[in-house]
Amino acid sequence: MPVATGWIMLSKTDRRRVCSMLFCLFLLAGWAAPCRAKIYKYKDAQGNWHFTDIPPEGAQAPLEEEPGKVEAPPLTWDLDRYLASKLHPRNALERASNFTVTLKTPIGMGSGFFIDAAGSIVTNRHIFEGDKNRIAQTERLFRLQGARLETLKKELLLAASSLLAQQGLDKEPRFVQSLEAGDLDAFFTLYKDIERRDAAYRLNRERFGRWLKEYHDRQEKLEALKRKLEEFKRRAASPPAYVTVILADNTPFEAKFIAKSPDHDLALFRLSGYKTPRPQLGDAYQIPAGTRVFALGSPLGLRRSIAEGVFSALRRDEKGALIIQSTVKINKGNSGGPLVDEQGRVLGVNTAKVIRPGVEGISFSIAVNTVLEAFREHLK
Repeated sequence: MPVATGWIMLSKTDRRRVCSMLFCLFLLAGWAAPCRAKIYKYKDAQGNWHFTDIPPEGAQAPLEEEPGKVEAPPLTWDLDRYLASKLHPRNALERASNFTVTLKTPIGMGSGFFIDAAGSIVTNRHIFEGDKNRIAQTERLFRLQGARLETLKKELLLAASSLLAQQGLDKEPRFVQSLEAGDLDAFFTLYKDIERRDAAYRLNRERFGRWLKEYHDRQEKLEALKRKLEEFKRRAASPPAYVTVILADNTPFEAKFIAKSPDHDLALFRLSGYKTPRPQLGDAYQIPAGTRVFALGSPLGLRRSIAEGVFSALRRDEKGALIIQSTVKINKGNSGGPLVDEQGRVLGVNTAKVIRPGVEGISFSIAVNTVLEAFREHLK
């Protein structure tokens, strides 16, 4: 039967059904057809890569086009799910490593950890300010070397007066003025111009020249120490606006400075725009003595490192912070990382260890109880 005849024999309702089916098939065919898109890749001011079909200023050339395929970004906003699917943690400590991060600051590296799902990162202040004990030692050294330099200057002025007396020049106005002004260089320039060439004069000139060189060498070292101390104090007064945060899979981001505790060695940064791994928090008051604890972080730049120890006691420092004493090894680079128990619950922030001859196995962490008190206005 011809198609036209069959169509005429259909009822009006059947015709409508056939038309609807044909229209649906047409739409499905259009959706299933291969599509081609130009995807551009660019890096923002914080160093993060983005993918878009609208070419922004400074974007790279379009990525290679493939029929039916559009390139997807390497990360999703859900970093918690992303890290879990990529690293496949097998136990509580490996899951804890997922919320532990490495931080790069202007003065080096340290560790930290996400404390909520909104990207808040807890760490130590000293990873960007410098060790306060080191700053205090530098200040003492600067004062000591300054006092020694002043003593050496006085000795040189006395030696210069003695030389003038030997030469019968202690009343000569130019020499007297240079010594009264404490200008050793002016004195030595005048002394070298004396028209004498005897052995005693040459010996005194060479000897005083060596002394003056030693004075200037010490003066340069003192100036260098002063600049170093000023830089320490500048960093302490002005925290960096951003630091580089490296996730457990080595992906870098930029995290913004949020706050630092005025009383404790604590600082807070935030990686905005992402859902981040959120740890379960413990309670330092509920830790039995002898409980196994673990310090996570990046000692000496070795990421995803774990050090084991046992909980010893709770202390209070002079500013009232609750301090966990344990036997875990805290080395340069893993301060700021979390102290966790066997279930991966965060108990504190690794902060310091005792370094003293004959003393081993004493480390301190700021309890998470103090962290929550210090940043309760900023944590979500």
